[in-house]
Amino acid sequence: MADTTTEKNNSKGIIDHLHAALNDEDIGNARDLLAQLHPSEIADVMEGLPGKARTTVWNLIDPEIEGEVLSELQDAVRAELLGNMHPYEVAKATRDLDADDVADIIQDLPEGLQDSVLLAMDAQYRQRLTSLLSYPEDTAGGLMNTDVVSVRADVSLDVVMRYLHLLGEIPQRTDSLMVVEQGPGIQRR
Repeated sequence: MADTTTEKNNSKGIIDHLHAALNDEDIGNARDLLAQLHPSEIADVMEGLPGKARTTVWNLIDPEIEGEVLSELQDAVRAELLGNMHPYEVAKATRDLDADDVADIIQDLPEGLQDSVLLAMDAQYRQRLTSLLSYPEDTAGGLMNTDVVSVRADVSLDVVMRYLHLLGEIPQRTDSLMVVEQGPGIQRR
């Protein structure tokens, strides 16, 4: 419990310093302070800032965590940021997120921009997202989590099965394991 309290105090101190750096227009210091925060904390900070300062902070965020920050933002703030991004920027920022998180983000885009972002993604990922987006937002299909673990094509099904046996159990709520494409590394038995 003490560690959690210490982390909260550290984060609060960093956020206070960040606000001061933004007020002083000390961009270098603001960037360094942002790098110390979790994406959800950055989202909280951004939600409390006026538009111009919000844009400044967004431009200072490490591109590696932009998608995570987008997924943590309130819909209105996320929609504002997305409205200023090019489709390839949205695709790039969201490339490492789970498909259900990306679907939530894409739903905040204007319809014409949704298609452009989807076209900027690779075909397999686009197909998975299109499937998710086909469900109305507040239905079971729209709320479901479709996390996927991909295995390199050069790894055989035997190796995957041995790994799963070593784990001793598969993650809770796993409802199926599927081989979706037979490639050179997959052997049928």
